[in-house]
Amino acid sequence: MADDVNYLFERIRWTIYGSLFVGYSSYYFCRKSYTFAIPALINELSLKKNELGVITSGFSAMYGIGKFTGGLLSDTLSSRTMFTTGMLFTGIINILIGITGKLWLLTLLWSINGLFQGFGWLPCAKLLRVWFSPYEVSSDFIFLLFRSQRWTGAFNHKSGQLF
Repeated sequence: MADDVNYLFERIRWTIYGSLFVGYSSYYFCRKSYTFAIPALINELSLKKNELGVITSGFSAMYGIGKFTGGLLSDTLSSRTMFTTGMLFTGIINILIGITGKLWLLTLLWSINGLFQGFGWLPCAKLLRVWFSPYEVSSDFIFLLFRSQRWTGAFNHKSGQLF
C-alpha cells in the first residue's frame, strides 16, 4: 500500500513538473516571438525602428507591472489558476497580434501581453516549492526549467528562419 502511494505521489510530482516545463516554455516562446517578427514588421508594415521601440517599451513596462501584481495575486489566488489564465490570455493575444497591422493596436496588444507574461514565473516557482524540496528546487529542477528557455529560444530562432 505504501509503495502504491509513493509511486502515485512521484508520478503526480513529475506530471506537474512536466506541465510546468511545457507551460513555462510556452510563456517564453510567446515572449520571444516579437524579436523574430521584427524583420517582417519592418518589411510588411513599413514600421520604423523607433515605432518598434515604442512597442517594446510598452511590453517591458507592463511586464514589470505584471510581475509586481502577479506576486501580490499569487499569494491570494490559486497558482494553477493564475498560471493557466496568464498562459491562455498570452496565447489569445499573440494570435490577435498576428492579425492586426495598426501600430497603436500592436502596441496595446503587446503591452497587455507583457502584463499577462508577468503572471508566468511566480506561480510556477510557487508550485515547484510546494511539490519539491528546497534542495530539489534549488539545484536540478531550476536548471532544467531554465533549459526550457534555451530550447524555446532555439526553436524560435529556427522557426524565424523558415518564414
